[in-house]
Amino acid sequence: MSLYSRLDRIAADVARLDRQLTSVSNHPQSQRTSVEGGSIDFNDADGNLMAIVGSQDDGGNTINVLAGPTPPTPVGFTVDVDHGKFIVHWSGDFDGDALAPSDWSRAEVHASQDPFFVPDRATARGSIVSAAGGEVTIGVLKGTWTIKMLAWSQAGKMSVPSAPVDVEVPGYGDIVLEEIDAATTLIKNAGEMLLEGQQTLADKLAGIADLDPEEISDEIAQARQEAIDAALAEIANVEGTLTSAIGAKSSTTWSTSNPPVNYEGAVGDTWVKLTSLGSGGREIRRSRWQGDVWVDHPVDGAVLSNVDASTITTGFLDVVNRIRAGAILAEKLLIGGARNLLPNGDLDKGSAVGWPVAGSGDAGPVYDTLDKAEGKIARVSYRTISTQQGSSFGRFPVAGMETLVMEAWVKADKPGSIIYVEVRDQAGAHAGTTSRTAWGTAGGWAGDTASYSYPFGKMEVPTVWTRFRSTLKLAPGTSEVYIGGMYFNHSSGTERDATVSYSGLSLRPMVGGTLIEPGGIQTPHLAADVLEVGNLKAGTAALAEAVIKKLFAEVVVARMAQAEEFIGENAILTGAVTAPKITASEELWAKLAQFVTVYAEMVDSDVFNGRVFRGSTFLTTNESSWSDRGMFLLDDEGNPRIQAPTDGSDFTVNAEIVAKSLTAAGRASFLAENNRLEPGAGLVLAAGVGDPPSPPVVSNHYKQITPPALADGESVSGLAYSDGLFWRAVDAGSGNNPLDRVEGIDRNGTIQRTIPLANFWARNGLVVIGDELFALGIRDDRPENVRNQERWVRVFGLDGTYKRQWEYPNYGTGTYQPGIGSTPAGNVSIAQCWQDGKLSWRTFSPTGTLINTTTRDAPVKSDAVGIYGGPADFGTTRTVFAKGFTPGTNRQFTVYGTNGNDYFPEQSWYSPGRGDVKGLAWDGEKFYSIDPAGVITEYGSLNMGDDSANWWATYRWVGSGGKTTRIAPPGRFAWARRSCLRVSAPNLPQGVTTIEPSLAFKTTTPARTEFRSPAWVAGATPATVNYEVLPTNWQSGAAPGDINNFPNSTPSSVKASTGLFEVKGDGSGRWGPLTFNADGSMSSSAVPAWVPITSFASGYSVQSWGFAPAYRVWPDGKVEWRGVIAGTINGTIHPFVIPTAARPAQPVNMTAAVQAVGTEYVTRVEFCPEQNPTQFRVYRGSSDRTWVSLDGLTYYKS
Repeated sequence: MSLYSRLDRIAADVARLDRQLTSVSNHPQSQRTSVEGGSIDFNDADGNLMAIVGSQDDGGNTINVLAGPTPPTPVGFTVDVDHGKFIVHWSGDFDGDALAPSDWSRAEVHASQDPFFVPDRATARGSIVSAAGGEVTIGVLKGTWTIKMLAWSQAGKMSVPSAPVDVEVPGYGDIVLEEIDAATTLIKNAGEMLLEGQQTLADKLAGIADLDPEEISDEIAQARQEAIDAALAEIANVEGTLTSAIGAKSSTTWSTSNPPVNYEGAVGDTWVKLTSLGSGGREIRRSRWQGDVWVDHPVDGAVLSNVDASTITTGFLDVVNRIRAGAILAEKLLIGGARNLLPNGDLDKGSAVGWPVAGSGDAGPVYDTLDKAEGKIARVSYRTISTQQGSSFGRFPVAGMETLVMEAWVKADKPGSIIYVEVRDQAGAHAGTTSRTAWGTAGGWAGDTASYSYPFGKMEVPTVWTRFRSTLKLAPGTSEVYIGGMYFNHSSGTERDATVSYSGLSLRPMVGGTLIEPGGIQTPHLAADVLEVGNLKAGTAALAEAVIKKLFAEVVVARMAQAEEFIGENAILTGAVTAPKITASEELWAKLAQFVTVYAEMVDSDVFNGRVFRGSTFLTTNESSWSDRGMFLLDDEGNPRIQAPTDGSDFTVNAEIVAKSLTAAGRASFLAENNRLEPGAGLVLAAGVGDPPSPPVVSNHYKQITPPALADGESVSGLAYSDGLFWRAVDAGSGNNPLDRVEGIDRNGTIQRTIPLANFWARNGLVVIGDELFALGIRDDRPENVRNQERWVRVFGLDGTYKRQWEYPNYGTGTYQPGIGSTPAGNVSIAQCWQDGKLSWRTFSPTGTLINTTTRDAPVKSDAVGIYGGPADFGTTRTVFAKGFTPGTNRQFTVYGTNGNDYFPEQSWYSPGRGDVKGLAWDGEKFYSIDPAGVITEYGSLNMGDDSANWWATYRWVGSGGKTTRIAPPGRFAWARRSCLRVSAPNLPQGVTTIEPSLAFKTTTPARTEFRSPAWVAGATPATVNYEVLPTNWQSGAAPGDINNFPNSTPSSVKASTGLFEVKGDGSGRWGPLTFNADGSMSSSAVPAWVPITSFASGYSVQSWGFAPAYRVWPDGKVEWRGVIAGTINGTIHPFVIPTAARPAQPVNMTAAVQAVGTEYVTRVEFCPEQNPTQFRVYRGSSDRTWVSLDGLTYYKS
């Protein structure tokens, strides 16, 4: 072939390739692409996962946005206020004229009465879902509120909060106070009228002062004599009773305690309870023994017949007989003010707001409406020995007040608990003291009689609800008071672990000198002769209505007949007959009807109530009618609107029908032209909130501190903590780089201090002891031939001042690198594995003197990146060895006893994802580590997780106003030791604001009653919560409820009679084998459920990460596996028996992922090998391999 022919051939090929390229470039991409049972990951330019489209971890299908930009801050919102609420209007604008991000979620409104609050779950009040703006109305209590807005993205990122807006919200109570002020004015006016009338009566009484008693009617004299005879008869009865009691063979016991439940005395014995056995003791209870129970006997009126009322001090006058005339004067009455000075002291706000909050480790206030004193709203309980500051109630002006009374209903769950309560004045001194004034008892017990500085002092709290009350006459100059210390379980008592409850606490102003309970003096208590004219005394309080009536009967009426200004037989005063005094009657009306004409406006509106009209026809002005023919209503144009004939014809309505409910007893049809619904018509189903249908998604979660990222070529080593700062060493590159440094980082990730490292590489870590920082590493100023064979400790002050350095003399061959830490005694500890793999740690003084050495006999074979010695949260002294990354290592943080040979695997733990770590620190409460990227990870307490898969989680949907559902199906998960938990639910239905999670620990599926709900914190979205602490007694809490109290919790539905099709108002339903859940998840009866493997061979278990080992069998016989098995895979092993339902007919060999050894990431596995036909076998094991994965393994049974 000639050269030209070849060139022609090449040119033709180039032209053909050009046409093909053009065709491909213009062809639609992914025209027929589908994903079978999986998902598509979307990554950014750096390979970071940004979103997942398709199947999710929980089996649902959606677009799951995982990362994205931080949304801009909402601005341009205004706030309107009304009684008990405020309305936020947002224009849709963002800071810097930014636009809403494409993954926009919502704008959230936060509000708090703390003007410096940081938005969190507790302050979230409402949301606006449209990025174009909107408004939301939020109900709040009266007071000053600070409002902020922020934005959320679908990736769960939160914007910077907006600038605060402060508003003053008026309460509904203001409306009530206005009505009270109006009522007070009316009462005041009525009081003035009463005083004026009383003065008029006094003038008339003065005119009859010289009246001869013989002129009083015989009837009145006879009534007086009968009253005297009745009183004498009652006195005789009392005397008889006293005489028989004295003659009985019974005993009387006087005590300051209640009568005992178990009593050995005789029937009829009496027990009298006194406030004290001294001369000032008062009787407060009297009981009689009936052989099996004590019967209380209140003091009857007969006992008080001869009591001089002028000696009455406090308490109820619960008598039924007589009080001697003139004995009770106004100065004997003490009337409590209606207003409690303590805000929410009566617990009328529906919570314990305003009550002192107990500190960490104590309990209280716990609000409860079940166990409370009779007639009270609720109670608050405290279980503490710490002093609580009642100043949280605020300060109260008392200028012009003379007397205060403090009252409380109290109860303890154990006897022997002592409480104190302080009331202090504007100077902080006790409001009542022995040198000025003192608290005194008033209807209750003040406690310690040796000290009157406390309204409740050294008071033993009974185990039943008991009222305590004390009064104080304020010292001159007292302008302000407040509640001081509130002491619970005081050391002067015998019980210091009781739960003490208050069913309200009040501090009220008082008027007068002696307290008489409201309703204590009643009309039957007054003798007939008490109100005799001769017994009335000038200067006493206003006369009661009963007194005035008696005087009117005995004086005014008796003298009417003799008065010249009265006329007629019945002495009617001239001009006294007025229209309101006339009683209408048929006779009177018959006489008047002869002279009057009745007009329409004279007929009362309800005059025809209950009347029957027969054969009538009612017509309206527009000719609508109602008669025996039926009801026929017309519109203003005369057209029929409603026709309801009585002849059986159709009932017709020419209008839209709006009804709360409609029921068709027979067929119901929607008719329009061509049997189609008209445009815009629709059938609306009520949503409702049912129980959550899907289990939660649970993952191990760690709180992290993220400092500024390291520059290219930089590396980090070591972690130390001191005085609020974490310290890390940063190496900027080989040799003496001027950017080598130690950085001090606060808990927000901000670098606060920097210490330059000249000629030193802190390769082996840091520790802070006192005010000195110790760095272990390589001196760059040493000769190159010895530089890497030495390790030195360089010491700095925390301000960066160089202090000293000394050599670590035991570096050896350097097969494994050392790590540095400290001891409880303030010495330096350096740990290192030797050439044979055994671990030792040496203790040095801060100046480098060797103190002792501890060696572990068993090999560890790992670099050390840190060591901690001390009790931490273990309860005793332990040594924590932090390992560098070593293939096959069992745990990055191993815990040993002080002798080095005691190993505690149940206290050791992994880093997140078992990744590499570069340092370890303890801040006094928790452990922290640092990873190669410089990110600091916080670990939970020792009881957080146990590396097992015996944990279960569930949740309930929660709405406003205390609405909850039943729990979701529980989900099983593995909890890594010292990790926090993140519990997430699918999308929340409308009306649900958040979720309430619950936990259980059990090897099998727990029942609802076995779940508990320890405290949790809100996550990044309302459907996510985090467990950051786990109380040691978390299993002693209450189980989640078993009711759904959402209104209309059962949604309406449209369904086929066959049951194969159903659509519900909450979005759930089914279509053949497909089931759609209200949370957005979907399942199918054609998709088999996963069956977990619950039994493993010794040494093997569920891995703490990944899915739990499980299988499922498809209808066509396909067996699918997933999950990860933990355990040392050394040689050929059989970790579990294959269930019969999943066994193949023949042995099946395939490859599975294992922990990498060298470059090998897979190994051979076999289902039902010929030698062991029931086992799952793993080949080619190694002692460094600690897990094998079942993910993606599938085969057919036959």
